[in-house]
Amino acid sequence: MSQYAVVLGGTRGIGAALIPHLLARTPYTILVTGRSPSPPTSPRVHTTPVDYTTHPSSLATAASLVPPRSLRLLINCVGMLDEPEKALKKVDYERVRRHFEVNALGALMAAKEFEGCFAGVEKEGESRHPVLVNLSARTGSIGDNGTGGWYSYRMSKAALNQVTKSLSVELGRKGIVAFSYHPETVDTDLTRPHVRVPKEHLFTPDLAAEKLMNVILSVKGMEDNGKFYDYEKREIPW
Repeated sequence: MSQYAVVLGGTRGIGAALIPHLLARTPYTILVTGRSPSPPTSPRVHTTPVDYTTHPSSLATAASLVPPRSLRLLINCVGMLDEPEKALKKVDYERVRRHFEVNALGALMAAKEFEGCFAGVEKEGESRHPVLVNLSARTGSIGDNGTGGWYSYRMSKAALNQVTKSLSVELGRKGIVAFSYHPETVDTDLTRPHVRVPKEHLFTPDLAAEKLMNVILSVKGMEDNGKFYDYEKREIPW
């Protein structure tokens, strides 16, 4: 039976850049989700539309395409960043709600729908654990928040980190490794309008994908479970 990797939000930015790396560095069949995915370019890649904010059942439909106990890797690349608030007076209820819906709730519902798809722990010389990765951001770290602002994004990413931590407890009992990941500032449609960083200091999506794959492939066991890593696998405070 084929083993699977699922990339949620795999049609843009880091998610799209991950696909060639997964093809080159893993043997997995890859399921890519997005609002309007393009036709696959490899026989090992399958696509399906998912937009859980308007069609909640689309996540369950996507999960039904992955056979039970075949999922080795679930990467959640879905995220939004809309008009980061630099002052309290700029906070808008609907913007905050939307950030939570996209950045945190979707990850929780995806884990629920795909839970039954995860494979067991394999032992071939070294233990190989299924992995769940949520793309978070250092901005979501409470311990690292020294500048304030960005209320909607910070709060939603902190909530995502709590989702990851709770998943690491429940799914960890089954040998599944779950961790949050900060990819650094990446030159994508999500960050470009809001982040004032010299272009030479930005990661390209391809470089960000390469570093994420390095971290994923370095996972050896449950010691990586419940962590918040950056692109060099340095721990970030929750």
